[in-house]
Amino acid sequence: MTAKKKTANGSTPKNKPVRLRLPKELKDAIIDQAHVKGDLARIILFALRNVDRDSIPFQATKKVTDLTLSTAQQVYIGATAHAAVKKWAEEEDISINSLMIHVLTVFFRTLKRNKTLRDELKLELRATRGLPIQD
Repeated sequence: MTAKKKTANGSTPKNKPVRLRLPKELKDAIIDQAHVKGDLARIILFALRNVDRDSIPFQATKKVTDLTLSTAQQVYIGATAHAAVKKWAEEEDISINSLMIHVLTVFFRTLKRNKTLRDELKLELRATRGLPIQD
């Protein structure tokens, strides 16, 4: 039996990364919360769990051209979460990047107003730092 090869961030090579190009203000909001390698993925997973799917207004197009986007980042969120995000994006007929922009925009708007949610995010980030992303 051979062990699965792992990448530098602890994920197995079969896990496809989510490639994100976020607007500058959204990227800055994430950087304010993320302090250690791996925090970006944990923030995305936390946002996906804590955002009400029905409260997200989607732009009904595959291409969002009116946004100035930052350079692309690859984020490993685990195969299960990646599959769920991909399915959701297909259901809404938008790209994964566009879906994540909408989800993270709603999440950070809620995070600003909700101290309990901010505290919960901080606790989760501290508790899971250094651990691999669960699949």
